Order: sequence, then structure tokens, then C-alpha cells
Amino acid sequence: MWNIAQSNPCFEIWLYYHFYGKAPDVDLVRKAATFKQFVDSTISGGFNYDRDPVRLKEAISNADANFKLTEEGRIAPFATEMVVLGKEINSFVSSILDKLYNKLM
Repeated sequence: MWNIAQSNPCFEIWLYYHFYGKAPDVDLVRKAATFKQFVDSTISGGFNYDRDPVRLKEAISNADANFKLTEEGRIAPFATEMVVLGKEINSFVSSILDKLYNKLM
């Protein structure tokens, strides 16, 4: 049995936007060995998969506000299309997340 996971920058920036409302500083990102390492270092204690998904609405708002395309029509650095999936998930779990957010935060 193989248990393989691969990080993807569009997912890492999605996790980042659960906590931050603006794109990261390019100079700070360049100091990290990888973008995943940068994101891990900016979220105190790392992303907590038991608690932090309740920040879904914040992530949607932040990722939407920072979404841009390049002149060539590609996704710009520090933008992510994960927001599309986040919006779809939110349509099913919004009321539950509101209750959990108030309880956990």
C-alpha cells in the first residue's frame, strides 16, 4: 500500500487565505525553501485540520479578493481557483460552520 501526498501551490495559498486577507510579501516567500514551508511558517502551529476549516468563509472572501489573471490568462502568483470548490462546499455546510466558528473561535 502506498500513501503518497503531493503539495500544490494553489492548495497552499488556499490554506494561507484562511488566515490572511492579502497576498503574501514576495520577499518573504523567496526566503523560504518552498512555498509550503512559507505557508507553514506563517500559520502559528500550522493549519489545524480539526479546527481551521471553520474559517472557510474567510478563505473564500480572501481568495476572491486576491484572485487575478495574468495578461496571458493564467492564474497570477498567489491566486487560487480553490475558491470555486470552497464556495461549493460552503453551500452545503454554511450553517454548521457558523455554529462551529462561534464555538471554536
